[in-house]
Amino acid sequence: MKKLIIFIIFLWIFMFCYIAWGYRAYTLNEVVASVICAEAVGEGHKGLYAVANVVANRSKVWHKTPYEIVTQKNQFYGYTSKNREELYNQGKDYCDYLTRNILELDDITKGAIYFRKTGEKKQKWHWKFCIKIKNHIFYK
Repeated sequence: MKKLIIFIIFLWIFMFCYIAWGYRAYTLNEVVASVICAEAVGEGHKGLYAVANVVANRSKVWHKTPYEIVTQKNQFYGYTSKNREELYNQGKDYCDYLTRNILELDDITKGAIYFRKTGEKKQKWHWKFCIKIKNHIFYK
């Protein structure tokens, strides 16, 4: 009986914190979709699609899930972006669609596994130019 009461109190405190602080638990697909949105929501559908292609291409090349790809340390600015949820809300429906189908999407990036914004410094791992879509430049 004592354990049940402790569990109920813990559950009540958890629910209070959840409601009071607006905590929102993301599914694995929502994390991927929110990162894609945070990276390219201002780039339109084609730009979002291309970033999804990069996640898919990395996933296939490195034999990891899309979730593992977007949550790898120092890989996607969008994962640690403080306004990721706000950006996600701007493109949620389309990014959710992309994420549900991410490994089956036609690749418009010609195999790109990296991208940078126009004006950002080109890095040593940006070997081969693939395509430029709006303000993003994609590389293998």
